Amino acid sequence: MIAMTALKVALDVFKKIVSSVLTLGGLALICYGIFTGQAVLTSNTVVPFILFLAAVTLLGYLEGLQVAILALEGQDGEPFRKSHPRAYWLHTLVNKPMNVQRFLVGRQFFVIFNVMLISQCSTFPDLERPSWFPQPLWVVYVDTALYGALCVLAFGQLMPQLIGARHAVAFCNLPGSPSVLCLTLFCEATGIAHFAWVLTDMVLRMAGMRKTAKEVDLESGDVLSKQSKQSNHNKAIEAMAHILGNWKTGQMEDFAVFCDKMKDDNASETTTADSGRVVVVTAQMALDGLRDSGCKGTSDLLQCYEATPKGEEFAHPREIAEKVLSEEGELPCFLLPPSHPLHVPPHIVAFWLMSKVKDGLSL
Repeated sequence: MIAMTALKVALDVFKKIVSSVLTLGGLALICYGIFTGQAVLTSNTVVPFILFLAAVTLLGYLEGLQVAILALEGQDGEPFRKSHPRAYWLHTLVNKPMNVQRFLVGRQFFVIFNVMLISQCSTFPDLERPSWFPQPLWVVYVDTALYGALCVLAFGQLMPQLIGARHAVAFCNLPGSPSVLCLTLFCEATGIAHFAWVLTDMVLRMAGMRKTAKEVDLESGDVLSKQSKQSNHNKAIEAMAHILGNWKTGQMEDFAVFCDKMKDDNASETTTADSGRVVVVTAQMALDGLRDSGCKGTSDLLQCYEATPKGEEFAHPREIAEKVLSEEGELPCFLLPPSHPLHVPPHIVAFWLMSKVKDGLSL
């Protein structure tokens, strides 16, 4: 077992060394070919070098942003609004209806264009093979342009993609990221790549495939579009705030009776616990979660909430809290952010209510 592990480590190190030698060797060959004036694009020794660096840099932004944008799609950007303002601006823009698709179309155009431009700067047809370099290796490594592919792959594609996957917000916050996004959206808006839409429709028709209802809704801006979903989302938040207000104000008498029942039930639970039976969630725990926290209108409090999974489907606790506070209401303890000292986990209240419904308690 130890020998197999050591062999695997040695093999990984060997592969990294070989890959590094081939990639860095290709970079050295490109620099040599450009500075000796043998590039296909022009014999000028400065212009191809500048264009090569610019094209690889732009390609890196395009590749990294694709991974980062798709990783953050549908998530709430509020948690990094202050810490990463460029990322928040980019995230807000790209998550508008159809902008992710438009970004992908514009991005693909620039990816292909940059790869073509890089090939013109890094191809040297008149480059002669040194006498000490083996002919078969020269054919495989140079004549097939493998050296250029390895450089572009490492510096312009895989490295930024891996960073974008691991640090999506940080990548979107890099200087230049918003500009690259706008560049891709502008490219798509010009219609230069719109033949792809026509070709796609033609191929789908020839294959007997029809657009899904979701695709039709997205293109036509129907009720299932993001704008409509956001409208329904906002209505849900207003309804929840209204329920919370009625719970504490419009039905104070019922609420008092409810609390008394909870206290009576808590007393019986205490007796049960004394008899040796384990009570997981008590009425007092639920009552602590439902009572007012005393927190009113503090903007710092709203920054403590974290993003919620399935943010497009479910209302965020932060959004509900913001709505309640904007109407000068008080937050119940279960709605406070988890980092707040008075926070009571919402599942405590939910499990108690579930247990009482199961027991047949009239609430």
